[in-house]
Amino acid sequence: MANNIPDKILTKKEEDVLSSWIGNQCQFQLLYKMSRDGLSPNTFHQLCDGKGPTVTVLYNTIGNVFGGYLSQSWNSNNVQITDENAFLFKLRDQNQSYMKKFSIRVPAMAACGVREWGPTFGGRTTLGAFLSNERNIPCFQQVLPNQSTQIFDLHTFSDSKKNFVPNQCQQRTYNQVVAWLNGFALNGQEHLGNSYSGSSNEVDSWDSGSTLSGGDFNVLDLEVCLLKGTDQPWREVPLWNSQSFHSLKDYISKYRPLEDTSVTNVNILLLGQVGAGKSSFFNTINSIFRGEITSRACAGSSEHSLTTTLRKYRVRDPSSSQYLNLRLCDMRGLEESVGVKIQDIALLLDGHIPQHYQFNPASHATHKFPGFKRDPNLQDKIHTLAFVIDASTINVINTAVEHQMKEIQSLTVERGIPQVIYLTKLDKICPDVDNDIRNIFTSSACKQAVDTVADVIGVPRSHVFPVKNYEKETRLHTSIDILALSALRQTLVFADDFLEDQSEFAE
Repeated sequence: MANNIPDKILTKKEEDVLSSWIGNQCQFQLLYKMSRDGLSPNTFHQLCDGKGPTVTVLYNTIGNVFGGYLSQSWNSNNVQITDENAFLFKLRDQNQSYMKKFSIRVPAMAACGVREWGPTFGGRTTLGAFLSNERNIPCFQQVLPNQSTQIFDLHTFSDSKKNFVPNQCQQRTYNQVVAWLNGFALNGQEHLGNSYSGSSNEVDSWDSGSTLSGGDFNVLDLEVCLLKGTDQPWREVPLWNSQSFHSLKDYISKYRPLEDTSVTNVNILLLGQVGAGKSSFFNTINSIFRGEITSRACAGSSEHSLTTTLRKYRVRDPSSSQYLNLRLCDMRGLEESVGVKIQDIALLLDGHIPQHYQFNPASHATHKFPGFKRDPNLQDKIHTLAFVIDASTINVINTAVEHQMKEIQSLTVERGIPQVIYLTKLDKICPDVDNDIRNIFTSSACKQAVDTVADVIGVPRSHVFPVKNYEKETRLHTSIDILALSALRQTLVFADDFLEDQSEFAE
């Protein structure tokens, strides 16, 4: 075999996109490569059957890169392969359109394990396409797929004597192979919309109805890669792309509290131990909307809380020159010896504490304090409480601080205020996350941290949101933005729940 035939043509960016669609950060190990191994169904099955989840990728001569994902193993048993997770995709095309995923519609016909065929996905079968063997088990009729009895979403090639690349290609250089294959027609077919959706449901930008191949089955190469992933995701993985980011940002930018209330801005209280990242979370959100790293709130490492007063921060969206309809309320961090009085927390939740109130560890606020609101309205109250907790310290949280959190939780439960947790600094407990934040939902260490903090604070796991604050970074990163915006979006949903309840109580 020639040593100068390169490995996978698939780019790292394309592998990352496929990983996000699969829901697991995957490694791609090449199993079968047409220009290296020959266009042989027998060879394909020898190299790929029984190996586990795979991605099949075709590269045609007009610039399209397309194929299919199968979470089940290929086989040559002449049976249909059922797979609820399978999908087809297009990563490139001659028009330089964006990437597109076609989800499975009929899992029972996700793929075909036929020994005379290369990778074959989906399809529908007309009368007479199936025969029964002696044991009355359905099997595929041994006919070429271009006959009228069978129509497939994507069939790559079959064992035909014509259009066959001889195994001697293994002795050729890669350029010779490319020249050999240029304009070479696979005897496959494509008919989207049978077992797979005919239009994408996860798309950066593309009009529905376009084909995978662009109508061209002249290929330069075909690859089948085994997928080796880390742990299975413990929560649904977001799409780490610009469309997901803009969708989240647009939702928050256009958010308005429920019209049935008099509330114009939702108040989200950030509360947690010293150094957990309360102020940094505000800075992160502010940076996302500003489009550059900012540091309005004082943040950093200190023995005692750097924040000593109540700050109700507004976030401005330069694209609309308007402020978001929310306020992130930052306050003094929880400490053992110079902590916040529980009475101040109760007054704050009820809307009595004014902006810039100076928290005094020795005494709590009274109606005599300047700006104290004797008769607060719904707008003055806290609408959602967000505990901000450092994931690297959850096993060593000070007993006094943990007790304060339990007391504060009781106050919020009494008032019906929703609670969420922003779990920070997960990159400190998992090297894979430190290397790539997108590994956060497949990290067993992060899952354990979520489970632990949910038990300690006493909230559902679905209310715990992993976030990464901007700390060492000097520029914005889409994956960090998506985590923060996802947490904030769900917090706004919970705030609306609270406002709806308050509106019903007022009737």
